Amino acid sequence: MEHSNKDLTWLKITGSIAFSLIFMTFGVLEFMTAFQATEEWVLFTNTSILGWTGEFMTGITLFIIGLLILWATPLYLMKKSQNANSFFLIGSGLGVIFGLVFIFIFIADIITVLVDAAANATTLDFTDFSSLYHPITYGIALVPIFILLFLEFRKVRKEALPAS
Repeated sequence: MEHSNKDLTWLKITGSIAFSLIFMTFGVLEFMTAFQATEEWVLFTNTSILGWTGEFMTGITLFIIGLLILWATPLYLMKKSQNANSFFLIGSGLGVIFGLVFIFIFIADIITVLVDAAANATTLDFTDFSSLYHPITYGIALVPIFILLFLEFRKVRKEALPAS
């Protein structure tokens, strides 16, 4: 069964709202923990299982990516799908790239633990991994959206090229 373009637009609107809220919420929570007042805030004690690390710049980056993705929503509602797709594509692309950066950080942390264990002839100690590396999860979730938007962008681009 073929979906109409309107159904896909509402799916994109829902996706942009959901991902922007996730990125912006986790961004705010991440950079708020840098202020060392987390013990007084019930929200942080209830969500401490998520492993807030107080990474100020990570929080700001997540928030900015969330804003980029959110900017697609009003453009979809104004029926400016190409512009909205551009914002959603750029935001999801940045989310994927940010997730890749954190994958490299995660690999570097593992290598550090392995080198420290080998150099000191001790057992492996992975207790320093206090974060679940949120951007990795978000980046993985954004990969299919990024690929679909990129393929749609290429299709529109080919249609816009003059025939020679």
